[in-house]
Formats: sequence, structure tokens, C-alpha cells
Amino acid sequence: MSKTHGLMPTPSIELFDWEARWESNILPVLDRPKVKQSIEKYKKERWKRRAPRFKGTSPCLPYQLGREPDEGWKEYTATELRAYAPLRECHWIHPFCKRVAEQFYPHLRWGVIRGDLHTTTVGCVPGEQGFPYFPGFGRVVVVSDILLSCGVGDWTAENCIAYALFSKFCCEGLDERVIIARQEDATYNEILEILSVIEEVFYLNVNSNTAKVMEALSNGQLTLAEKVSRW
Repeated sequence: MSKTHGLMPTPSIELFDWEARWESNILPVLDRPKVKQSIEKYKKERWKRRAPRFKGTSPCLPYQLGREPDEGWKEYTATELRAYAPLRECHWIHPFCKRVAEQFYPHLRWGVIRGDLHTTTVGCVPGEQGFPYFPGFGRVVVVSDILLSCGVGDWTAENCIAYALFSKFCCEGLDERVIIARQEDATYNEILEILSVIEEVFYLNVNSNTAKVMEALSNGQLTLAEKVSRW
């Protein structure tokens, strides 16, 4: 990683390993009050999206409220990791990602980076500067992202952050391959089509596009502070 505003490069950011820690570490904390509340809140908010094939069945698990996988639905139990990874639901499942991770990193301050394409949860060392960091909030040292840390290849914490910021990166004209016209009369479907194009561009060369976004961050062209939500 390059220098950031005169600061020396920091060590790589940790991506919380949901798969490796599921049975030994995460399953035992699912019943803790704040973790359980985050699951119940998610289900309450997204209940209407439950797939028809699961309606009337018990229990209701988070994955049933996500989009149907390309290969079709599979059935998971309440003790399986995939049951808590609802497809394409990053904008709503992130509080669960936070509540689980803070069981193991209680000394960190947790926040969320929101973007049009993705939302990811980050743990910061309070008040510490470095790269990347939120002014007045802290330096990012851990990313907790259940959807991107399992089942989509060898993603890194930097990939998750870059994915969340990529649409903003494109909107500012930093990537000439994508031009976004934000028209006031654009329909919802037109917006989705634009976002799908941007998403495809990111996926085509994840590591190269991540490097571009992180470089823009290090040069002050993008700011994490604008994307922080405290909840």
C-alpha cells in the first residue's frame, strides 16, 4: 500500500473469517442478546421478502429473505453459516456482521461503509490515524462481511472496502470505462441497470479496481468519513 498523507503504509486489514470461525467461535455467540436482536431486527425489516417456498415453514432464517441463488434454493438449518448469509442483502444484514464481530473485538469502534453496490462493516482503533481511517473515528483494522468472506472466492478486506466505494469512484470520473448519468427522471430499473454495469466492471478485475479505489482513498480523492454511519 502506498503512503497516505505522509504516513507510512499500515499492515494489511484483517478480513474476519466467518467460515473458519463459524463452528468453534460464532455458533456459541448467536444466542447472545445483541447478536440475537440483530437477527430478529433483520427478519422483521425484510419479512415481506421471504421466498414463497418458505412461507408457512419454521424457522424463518435470514437466507430465506435474500434473493434466490442462480443454481436454485437449498435448505439450511439454524446451525449452518449459509443460513445467515442472505444473498444480495448487504445493506440490511450488516448490523448482524457488526454484532458478531464485536464479540471478539470489543476494543474496536464499529461503523459501516455504505455504497450503491455494497455495504460493509468495519472495526476501527479509536482515534488512531493511518490508512484507511475515519477522521475522529479511528483506523480500520478489521472488516466483518459475511457475504463477501464466504463463497465468492478469495476476497480481501480491501476488496470489500473498495467494492462499497466503487460506484462513488466511478461517479467522480476516476474510471473512464464507466460513465454514469444521474438523471432526475431515471426509473428504478434504469438505476439498477446502471449499477449492474458498474458491478460487472468491478468484478471483471477485482484486484486492479481495488488498487485504483484504494489509491484514490490514499490521495484524498475519496473519503471514508462520508460513508460512516454509527448505529
